[in-house]
Order: sequence, then C-alpha cells, then structure tokens
Amino acid sequence: LIDRDGFLQIILNLLKNACEAVRDVADPRIVLTTAYRHGMAASATPGAPRVPLPIEMCVIDNGPGAPADIADHLFDPFVAGKPEGQGLGLALVDKLVGDMGGIVQYARTGEPEATVFRLLLPRAPR
Repeated sequence: LIDRDGFLQIILNLLKNACEAVRDVADPRIVLTTAYRHGMAASATPGAPRVPLPIEMCVIDNGPGAPADIADHLFDPFVAGKPEGQGLGLALVDKLVGDMGGIVQYARTGEPEATVFRLLLPRAPR
C-alpha cells in the first residue's frame, strides 16, 4: 500500500548517500536489511501516540557518518554534511516516509561503528 515511486526514491537517495559515504573507505561496505518486528511501535514526534510500525528496512554503511554538529538535524531541509550537498535528499526521504505513515531514523552503532538509516513502516491492514 506504499507509494511505489516514492519508496523507490527513498531507497535511491539512501543508497546514493551510502555510496558517497564509503567512497574513500579502504574496505567499503553497504548492507541492506529487512525485518518484520512484531510488536514494534514508535511515535514520529515526542509526545505523539505510538503507532505500530513493524516493517523495518535498513541501509547500513561503514563510512564515517554525519558530522556530529549536524547529526540531530540531518532530515531538516538545507542541512548537508557534504560540501557539494544541497541538503534536500534526506529531507525528501523524511517527507516521503512520513507520507507513508512511517518514520526514518539515523544512528551510528556497532563495533566497528557503522551508519544506519532505519525505515519503520506500517503494514497493510487486514
């Protein structure tokens, strides 16, 4: 029930960013994961009601991640971590995911540390 073209744009933007992030890494890696997280619920904003979002897709790379000074604002328009960036790609990802009833999250996690963009989406009603 998602917007097929919108979802394709989301994945293309995240993969393009991941490719650019690992460009100068000695052993570049990009991993896509999918999962169904039974019981997973989240809220888009603090204080908002939690909604079931059991469908998870992650784009993970071993690049350096976002600069610390902009990590909390990655999804804001015109915030870019790359000199050539316009700051619209992740803002578009956030808007499209939100339009589909989901949320997108950014994290640095693991050992060795990796960048994770996690999409959480609702499942189709029964």
